[in-house]
Amino acid sequence: MNHQSFPALPHSSTVGSAGVLPDPQTIDSVVGDQIRARRTALGMSQKRLGHQIGVSFQQIQKYELGKNRVSSSKLFEIAFCLKVAPSFFFEPLVAGPTTPFRGHAGGAGQKRFAYVATREGARLVETALSLPRPVRLDLLRLMETLSK
Repeated sequence: MNHQSFPALPHSSTVGSAGVLPDPQTIDSVVGDQIRARRTALGMSQKRLGHQIGVSFQQIQKYELGKNRVSSSKLFEIAFCLKVAPSFFFEPLVAGPTTPFRGHAGGAGQKRFAYVATREGARLVETALSLPRPVRLDLLRLMETLSK
């Protein structure tokens, strides 16, 4: 039998490095961030999501923190419960240079993403979206002035 030797795939801990795959821990972290962001955007608790897919809320926490790897079948169930395609969880890993997720691996992009995934960030966005556009723009100008 002829056994061919194949080179190992190049890995990096940086999302989006040209020609290099993110390492498994980075992938698990990005998938977890995406689960948390979508779950919080829907206003769903970890307990509710866990119940829907047959795991504890602690397991959902571990998935979201990237501490436990999500199996493909569980990820498919999570996608169904969160009303997204399974590919949603990998979008930051394949985002092009002009997409908003490009900065996910670090810097301002990651800070924005992480903040919107918090309860406070979700409340801020939901409240802002409930306001008429002119009021939102006035509020934005006020926040920009206060931040200087």
